[in-house]
Amino acid sequence: MGSHEVYVTDACFWLDLDAGEIVPVPFQINCKWTAPDVVVREVNFQDPELCDNLLEFGLSSVELLGDQVREVEELISIYSNPSFPDISALVIAKYLNCTILTSDRDLRTAADSEGVPVHGTIWLLDQLVEKFHYLAPQQGARAIKTMLEKGRRLPEKECEKRIRKWRKKKSGR
Repeated sequence: MGSHEVYVTDACFWLDLDAGEIVPVPFQINCKWTAPDVVVREVNFQDPELCDNLLEFGLSSVELLGDQVREVEELISIYSNPSFPDISALVIAKYLNCTILTSDRDLRTAADSEGVPVHGTIWLLDQLVEKFHYLAPQQGARAIKTMLEKGRRLPEKECEKRIRKWRKKKSGR
């Protein structure tokens, strides 16, 4: 993660971070956060306040162009489970030649198949705790625990591993 990097996100990713009560934290990293306009509308439909906060923090909304809409339609015929907004995020990531961040298993599978780099919520938490120290280890553990308690679907074994590891570390940046 660095200043020239762009990350395309889906709604699931932001809903995870909202559940973990850490939405503002990734915006401290010197990179660009973006999502297709259909993803922004999806977040707005589910949680208007979260959507307003994301846009205020710096999430940029990207509109799909004609060729991109056609590619979304083609990919939906190939990958039946990811939603139109999710496949839109995949297409934007392809066009921008960047990484997509999602915890949606079907979108991750499609991204892998399409050769688009993909990471999830746990990867971002690793970056925030271990690499950038924007979250103290115990804050990271608490965020994961809260996400799970609020019903977010994350890989349980990976979550438990982080919770155990980060709870053992001393707080502090």
